[in-house]
Amino acid sequence: MDLASIKPIEKRYNVQHPATGEETGMILVLACTHDERVKRAMRAVNDKILESGKDLSESEQQKLDDAFAACYVVDVEFTGDATWNGKTPQYSEALAKEICAIPALKEQILFEVRRVKDFYQA
Repeated sequence: MDLASIKPIEKRYNVQHPATGEETGMILVLACTHDERVKRAMRAVNDKILESGKDLSESEQQKLDDAFAACYVVDVEFTGDATWNGKTPQYSEALAKEICAIPALKEQILFEVRRVKDFYQA
């Protein structure tokens, strides 16, 4: 096995309804912590923190926390009757942040990205 060929892959995750556990049809494409897109997005959020200084309001801290979670989302798909605010929008960083602003969804995303082995092929 050529160890130099080990590279992270994307993971598709069908978001579950927090009350029922049923798949919703909103599929998030997640990238691993080791993915360059995630690293770049994390640096951008960290830069915003450094620019703002130490005095962040609670709502600003929450937005930055949502932005960190959104760094892992690299695409979104809607299947079946799943919608977001009545529409099926294309992926954007703003959409990823909106999704992560819902605590039950952000929790699912963070749980899934912690499973690093899922981001590598055996």
